[in-house]
Amino acid sequence: MKSILSKIGIFAILMYGGSSCSVEQDDKGTEPVEKETFEIATIDKLNQNADEINSHKDSLRRSSLEKNTRSYIELNEEDLHVAHPCYARIKRMQNGNYIMFYEENEHGGNIHYAISSNLKIWEYRGALLEKTDMIDPDDRSAYVRHYSCPEAVVLKNGDILAVAQYRPGLNYRVRGHINGLVTLRSSDNGRTWSKPEEIYQGVNWEPYLLELSNGDIHCYFTDSRRTEIVPKDTGTAMMLSKDGGKTWEPGYGSDPYLVIRSKYEGYVRDEYVHIYGEKMTAYNDQMPVVIQLNDSKELAAVMETARPKSDYDITFAYSGEDGEWDYLAEDQKGPEDRNEKVFHGAGPYIVQFPSGETVMSHGQAYDGSFSIRMGNEKARNFGKEMKVFSGAGYWGSLLVADAHRLIAIMPNVDGGYVRLVQYVLNHDITAESCAITLDGNNADWMKGDALFVGSDSEAQASFRCSFDAANIYCMLDVLDREIAETDYAEIYFSPSSSSKLVENESMRIKLSKNGILSTELYGSDGKWNGSDNGITVKTKTHITASDKGGYTAEIAIPKSALNVESDIVCVNVALIKSGINDYIVNMDTDKTEAWPRIYGLSGGTE
Repeated sequence: MKSILSKIGIFAILMYGGSSCSVEQDDKGTEPVEKETFEIATIDKLNQNADEINSHKDSLRRSSLEKNTRSYIELNEEDLHVAHPCYARIKRMQNGNYIMFYEENEHGGNIHYAISSNLKIWEYRGALLEKTDMIDPDDRSAYVRHYSCPEAVVLKNGDILAVAQYRPGLNYRVRGHINGLVTLRSSDNGRTWSKPEEIYQGVNWEPYLLELSNGDIHCYFTDSRRTEIVPKDTGTAMMLSKDGGKTWEPGYGSDPYLVIRSKYEGYVRDEYVHIYGEKMTAYNDQMPVVIQLNDSKELAAVMETARPKSDYDITFAYSGEDGEWDYLAEDQKGPEDRNEKVFHGAGPYIVQFPSGETVMSHGQAYDGSFSIRMGNEKARNFGKEMKVFSGAGYWGSLLVADAHRLIAIMPNVDGGYVRLVQYVLNHDITAESCAITLDGNNADWMKGDALFVGSDSEAQASFRCSFDAANIYCMLDVLDREIAETDYAEIYFSPSSSSKLVENESMRIKLSKNGILSTELYGSDGKWNGSDNGITVKTKTHITASDKGGYTAEIAIPKSALNVESDIVCVNVALIKSGINDYIVNMDTDKTEAWPRIYGLSGGTE
């Protein structure tokens, strides 16, 4: 049996509801009248069982991310109390709430934070780090310490460890001894914070914190000590803590551990050409984000690699199965296991779902856009680019909020706001055996495996599957604020062995809020042909003034009507609304190999 059969899951974004009954009196106020209340089962309350670790590693070609359009928000100065928020990072705290860190503009200054319980309403909590008047110990001159590039990690014990870079205004390159990193800690879900502690001294950018499975904490950062001479001479360095972030090695004032670097011919700054010549050997691989891969010690890192004069490319590096980086000399590149300049992009980030899927993001220096790509359980073979945000953004990030929910966040620096949107992870699901009463009501359905469609309009749907001895059942919960008579849904089934769009015995069911529209089988003539096959559809419409209106459709398909090979079938779901065709998997392809599979349709295994 595949490990997938024991998983349950996808995730998502809204609220679950079943149906219940309330008692009201009739118009005469004498006889009690039973009135049914009803709500749509939304995706965030489904997929309640956790996936096994790497449960979908053998089926990643059928995993996909579906944007939840309704989740999109913009947080402006009224929400975040700064006019030009930048470098936003978001984490989920131990109590289930979310915390967002951001700097007050693209040049840094103060670091701020806000907290939310629902990713919609954010409570501004103030400045985490504020600009400070300082004295340079070398020449006793006054300067203002600025803070930039906030990051954080929620530790296994629930503490939040935050880190930020500090520097003397914009003149950081020429006074490296008053640059560095500070950490702060909260043990009460962000309500209070410790005083900042300096853990590193030296010119740097873009720190990132990672807690390993053994409890060690790594602080990675862009090592910029040499940028005074060669503008893009950097690389990735790290500090190490073995006591939960209380102390760090190699120690304040010491050179850091150099772990990831590529070599190139750099262009020397004009004021140093007379010393070094116009070019010299330089190093890069900067703005690191590192994860420890599921069920492994191996570390996977993603960086931007600067081109000698302008723009950036994305590079990946891997520690090996022992999870240990080799510490590099000042004139050394590494590690050997790396994939350089895979595609064009800047400001990367990387995360991994429990089920195995990795997701990386990157921006584009030339237009400020923000995109994501999916990779395998080893953080390799990243696929096609999916555009998330367009225009005027810098330094976005990602969060895997739970087993099936991805959060993407990116400032719009021209507009002065932060954009946030959620994605649902769709992948193979398992049908559950349960007693179904075919009445269009979702009350007798478990909160199990579900698929989601809803990226192209405010209309969205969750899809579940069940079975008994005679039938296969489908439950489609559709959220739609305004349901037109021309709106409808489609459900496609194809035998699991199919590698074409459709083949003989593939099935298409069309339905609307009013019930079934048609059922068709794909014939040897290459056409969809009407076929009853005893399929029954019951619907219920939920009318409400809120944004949770819509309808449910409960479908019974006789097992004799659907070709189920080894208890498996491929499925695709679409919402057709106002000329917009929104599919789980794009139908403009000649392959069904990317369609999610439904397992266990009669209790069997593959």
